[in-house]
Amino acid sequence: MNWNYYGESILCDRLVSWLCNVKQAYTQYGGIMAVEVNVKSTEQSVIMGTNVTFMCQVAKMPLQYCQVKIPGLSSYYLNEKISIWDISYFGRGLESDDCGFTIYKIKEENHGKITCTVGVVSEVHELIGVMLVICTRLFVYVCEDRIS
Repeated sequence: MNWNYYGESILCDRLVSWLCNVKQAYTQYGGIMAVEVNVKSTEQSVIMGTNVTFMCQVAKMPLQYCQVKIPGLSSYYLNEKISIWDISYFGRGLESDDCGFTIYKIKEENHGKITCTVGVVSEVHELIGVMLVICTRLFVYVCEDRIS
């Protein structure tokens, strides 16, 4: 791509990188307790192709199961013994109230709502937490002056 700047020729290459923002969307109540969706902050920026870890917790209650639904992937039931190609369990274990997971090399297809659904040993209702992953493009122009 050639750009003209004050009559001088400059050669620019456009580098495209992706940036994902992770936001807490909402928490659904399914009984007395609520799933607390923990991310380091309510908005987190991540570069495409990096690993991103999410955590869903219920305050000091052992979990029966941890199900996650991720756009562009699938719905998975995770625990500390299960690791899949694109995702793995993260945390201290279901008995310690952790429903965390790491997405390896996050992609544009992962844009959208990530849902974690947990079953608590002492509850009859499922508890659901939702996080939003918003992917946007960043354009970086690298320019080289071609004037001799």
